[in-house]
Amino acid sequence: MSDESGILKLTPREHIRKRIGMYLYGGKSLYGLHEAIFIVIENAVIQAINGNCQQIHVILHDKQTITIEDFGIDTTPYPNEGAGKGIGVWVSNRENHKFTRYILYGHMGIEVPDVLSTKMDIEVRHHGEVWEYHSHTGIPIDDGKITRPLIDGESTGVKITFSPDFDVFEKNDFQVD
Repeated sequence: MSDESGILKLTPREHIRKRIGMYLYGGKSLYGLHEAIFIVIENAVIQAINGNCQQIHVILHDKQTITIEDFGIDTTPYPNEGAGKGIGVWVSNRENHKFTRYILYGHMGIEVPDVLSTKMDIEVRHHGEVWEYHSHTGIPIDDGKITRPLIDGESTGVKITFSPDFDVFEKNDFQVD
C-alpha cells in the first residue's frame, strides 16, 4: 500500500505555472502565448456579442506588453450573489470596497493570463469610480482600490495590461498576424 508522500502538492498558481499545457493548448510556445492573450480578448468579444460593449481596443505597446480595453461593459455586480458572474466579478462587492482573488478570478479564466504574466494591471471604470488592481505572476501587489472618480463623459469598461512571463513561456514576441 502506498502513501501520499510521493505526491507533489501544488497551489493553483504553482499548478498553472508548472503544468501550463493543461491550461493553454499551445503550452509554453508562441501559440500558448497568443492563447493567453486571446483569453482576455475573448472576454471582451463575448460582452460585445451580448450587447454590453461598443468597442474593443487591442494595443501592442511593444513586442512583449499588450493592453486589451473594452468600452461600455456593464460592470454592475449581480445582486444576492456577491460578485456574481460575468464582468461583475472584477468589481468590488460594494460592501467592503475591495477586490478579492475570488472576485477577480471568477471571470472566464483571467487567472491563467494573470499567473503567467510578470505584471498585470486591471482598471475597471464603473458607477462613477475607477478601480485598479495590480499583480506580479498572479500574486496581488495590492487588494485593488478606488483610484479616482470617473470623469464626466468617460466611458465605463475594463482595461487589462499585461506582460507575459518568459520564465514560463518560450522567449517570443507577439506576432500581429
